Parts: sequence; C-alpha cells; structure tokens
Amino acid sequence: METLTILAQVNYVLLVVVWAVIIVLYLRELRNPGIADGALKVLLVVLLIDALRNLFESAYFGLSRLALDGLLPTDVAAVLLEPRHVLVPKLASLGVAVLILTLLARRFVPILSAERAQRERRIADQERQLRSQRAVEAALREEKRRAETYLNIAEVMFIALDRDGRVVLANRKASEVLGDSAEELTGSDWFERLPASERSEVRGIFESIIRTGGLASPEYENDVLTRTGERRTIHWRNTAVRDDRGTIVGTLSSGEDVTDRRRAERQLQHLAHHLERILHAAGEGIVGLDEFGVITFANPAAVAILGRPETILVGLDCREIVRDSTSGDRSANSTFEAVLTQDTVVRRPDALFRRPGGGTFPAEFVAAPIRENGVITGAVLVFKDVTERRAVEESLRRSNMELRQFAYVASHDLREPLRTIVSYLQLLEMKSGERLDSNARQYLDFAVDGALRMDRLIHDLLEYSRVVGSRRERRWKPVDLNGLLKRVLDNLSAKIEAQDADVVVTDMPGVMGDETALQSLFQNLIVNALKYQASGSRARVRVSAETSPSGVLLRVVDNGIGIDPTYRERIFGIFQRLHQTDEYEGTGIGLAVCRRVVELHGGRIWIEEAPGGGSIFNIELPTSARVGGGAGPE
Repeated sequence: METLTILAQVNYVLLVVVWAVIIVLYLRELRNPGIADGALKVLLVVLLIDALRNLFESAYFGLSRLALDGLLPTDVAAVLLEPRHVLVPKLASLGVAVLILTLLARRFVPILSAERAQRERRIADQERQLRSQRAVEAALREEKRRAETYLNIAEVMFIALDRDGRVVLANRKASEVLGDSAEELTGSDWFERLPASERSEVRGIFESIIRTGGLASPEYENDVLTRTGERRTIHWRNTAVRDDRGTIVGTLSSGEDVTDRRRAERQLQHLAHHLERILHAAGEGIVGLDEFGVITFANPAAVAILGRPETILVGLDCREIVRDSTSGDRSANSTFEAVLTQDTVVRRPDALFRRPGGGTFPAEFVAAPIRENGVITGAVLVFKDVTERRAVEESLRRSNMELRQFAYVASHDLREPLRTIVSYLQLLEMKSGERLDSNARQYLDFAVDGALRMDRLIHDLLEYSRVVGSRRERRWKPVDLNGLLKRVLDNLSAKIEAQDADVVVTDMPGVMGDETALQSLFQNLIVNALKYQASGSRARVRVSAETSPSGVLLRVVDNGIGIDPTYRERIFGIFQRLHQTDEYEGTGIGLAVCRRVVELHGGRIWIEEAPGGGSIFNIELPTSARVGGGAGPE
C-alpha cells in the first residue's frame, strides 16, 4: 500500500515536471523568428494554453494527494480538499477549453471556409474540365466516325502505312479490292501483297517518302495481289503523315483500281492495230472524212485506186474526187450532205471518180456517218474501181442478149417441127384411126403425148431463160401485188373452176420489182398448189403477206400432199421432179423459175409443213423491195 502511495506521488511530480518542460519548449518555439503569424503559431498558442491547464491540474491534484497522505500542513490540506476548491481545476479546464475553441473558431473557421470554397471551386473547375474533355472526346469520336464513314463510302482505296511499311488503316474499298477484311489487313506487311517483281521499286518510293517527305513522282501505278492471287493494277497518290511535332510517322495512299480500264485500253490498242492492218490489207479504197467532208486518212488501196499519194489526199475535199453518178440524177454534194447532216448511209453502184490527170472511172461506193456521243463527227467512204467488172458485165450482157435471141429462134424453130408432127399425127389418127389396131393407136398416142411434152419443155425452158436474164436489164418499179394476183387468178380461173378449188388472197403490199417475173412466181406456186392434191380432196390455197424484221414475208399455203423435208431443197433445182409424169404432169422447171425470181429480187424462198398437212412456201423479200424502201434490190 505504501508503495502505491509513493508511486502516485512520484507520478504527479513527474507530470508537473513534464508539462513544465513542454511549456518551456512551446515558449521557445513561439519566440522563434521563423514562425510567422498563421495557423502554426495559433496551434502552438493553443497547445501552450492546454499545457498550462494540464500543469495546473497536475500540480493541484498532486498537492491534494500529498495533503491526503499527510505530507502537507493540515491547513493547506483542508483548503485543497474543500469541495468548493475542488471545482477550481474543473472550471479552469472548462475555461481553457472555451478559450481554445474561441481561438480556433476565430482563426480556423475562416480558413476552413476559404479552403472549402477553394475546394468547391477546384471541384467545379475539375467538373468543367471533365465536361470539356468529354465533349472534346465525343467530338473526336464523331470526327473519327465521320472520317471512317467518308473513307468507307469513297470509291477509292485508302491505305495508311507506318514507318515499317505495315498497314495501320484500310477502308472498305481496299478490303473489297484485296479480298481481306480491314482487321486482316491491319498489321500486315504491305509489300508482301505486291508481286515480287515490283516490291523493290515500290519499297524504294515508300522509303523516299519517309526519308524526305516528298516524292518526285507523286502518282504511280503498280500491281497488287488479291486474296485469290489475282493481279489488280492500282493508280496511287501518296502523301507523308506527320505527328504533332512534324515527324514523319508513315504514309497515306489513295488508290484507284484501273485494272479494267488498262485492260480495255490494251484491247483498244490491239483493236486499233488490228483495224490498221485490215485497212492496209483491204482491197477496197477506204478514206475517212471529217464533219465537212475533208479527207483525214486514206488506206493504201485508196492511194492506188485514186492515183494520188496520201499526203495529197489528206486535206482534200472528197467532192473533188467523186463526180455525179452516171445516171445523172444524183450529185456528190447531195450525197455527202445526206451522210454528214442527215445521218444516212448512202450506197452508189454507179458513181464516177476523177483521175489525177483528168478523166473518170466507174466506181461503186458506200458512205456511212461516224457518230460520237450521238453527234456526227465525220464519215467513212469505201469504194472500188469497177472498170473491169463493167467491161465483163457488158460482155455478159451482149452474150445474154445473143443467147436469148438464140433461145427465141431455137424455141421457135424447135416448136414449129413439133407442131407439124403433132398436127400430122392427129390428122393420121382422124383419117385412119378406125383402120389401126389397138397397139398402133397406143403408139400414136405415145407419139402425140411425147411431142406435146417436148413442146411444154421447150416453152418452160424459154420461160426460164427469160427469168435468168441479166438483172441489170430489168427496170424495177412499184408493183401492186393485189392487182398482179388478180390477173394470175384470172389466168387460172378455168383450172380453179374445174377443180372447184378455194383460193383466198388477203390484202397484199406493194413491192419494188419486175412485174412479169413476180407474176410468173405466183402463177407457178398456185398451179403447183392446185396440181399436187390427194385424189378426191378439194384444193384450198391461201396467199398472204406480213412485215418481217428483214423486209416483207409472202406466204402461199396449200392443203396438198406436202413435201418430204429431205427433198425441200432439191426440188428447187431445174428438171427436179418427185413424181412420175403419169402421176402428176410437169417438166420440173417451175420451182427453179420461182427460186430464180426470188433471188433476182434479193430475197429467199423456203418450204415448211402446213398445219394439218400441205406445204407453206415462204418468200422473204428485203426492205429495199418494199414500196418506198429503195430503188430495188442491188
């Protein structure tokens, strides 16, 4: 117990000493010139006051302890232990606390308020900066989105490379051309996508841009390899890419796929070379004209035919070479005006061309306009010298005339004896028929029949010779097929009535042609339709016409026995028959005449099977055979 009392006494003494030392230290620190007025000095004053309070309490309660232990005089102990005196340290502590709070309130509340206001301003500034940063980031994202959109909707390739030649950006078009996605392209070595033969050259251009930031030739072309190994030719435009400090960090290239264009250009070059070879090899003269009719080029054949070198021909008005036609109804001026202003193709089989030293030579030509974007920019004139051909045609014309005269004479001279033979045989039959036996009368019938068939054969040959006469001697004119067919039916009316045949002719067009030859054509076809009928059937024939893409299509349809497809071409030959004379009479010349008439009119004839049996004879005449379609077949 004594030990605890001693320790308590020592404790109070030590507290007094410690607080006294602390107070001394605070006082020394407050006298330090380095401490300016401020929060630290206020804090030291507060701590000094608190230390004084603690020193006072430690001294008071220490003395009270000593008084209780009887170590102090009785009077002192009575005073210290008196209840009202015990309140003194409590009140002192309370006063000190109030003083400290007052000091702190006066000193630190404004500071705390200022710091709070400053902190609030700093927070507001940070929030504004954050909002601004977010707005900038949003604007950058929007700008990036727009840039990517522009790059992706562009119809050119965009490829960005870093300094090592690796892809850092590829747009939609680049992916489309190369066959790889943008993700697959990004990070890949660009030069590995080039053909080995071009890598070194293209890498040199790239390194020049990286090194200097410029390019001697800002545009160039090279091939790239697609995912499938296909080579595509790209036309590039390049620029260096720099960072904020101006350092070159890569390249940006825009590329246009010109593969198809270059292929077309090569094809055009090949075609131009090929056409040039054709022009030089052509036997006809070919000259080009501008929109005024001035010659711009001439092929070797034109130079040879016209007898002038190309240097003289080029720049010459074509009207100085082409004269009026031999028929005298066309002029060179009107001809080329129609070509160059009216977009008309003109064919002249009877033109005259001037020779350099005077005189002319016969020629035929075709002049056609040349159009570019719907505008006539010139014309091409193709011609040939027909001097030799005209001489041959004249010789043939004379020969044909002589042959026809011979045919007329021969047919007359041959038919006259036949008529005499037939007349005397028929006279013999009339005078002596009753005295002849059956065999003699049969022989007499055979002789008469043979003579009559010979007469028909000579007549048909004469008709064929008329048809195959030179076309140049014919005079083409408008022919009314309705009137022509009416005359044909009048000629065949007796035969039609005898067979009770039904022949119908629809409304027919007018055509350009030889009226006599066309009448022979329809008469032969209708006679055949009436002739080749099955026994006991009523002949039905229909003649019609319609417009075809090539001109006019005429049809003669019958319900006869028909023609085997095997023989549909053969029967147009002369003397070709499919039946014996005792079955169907005839000489085998009629259809040969039909084909020749059609060919003379520039058309064609063929046979089809009619629905329900029979035959359809189709005759197609060209556009030039229509009335208003031209001057007649050429």
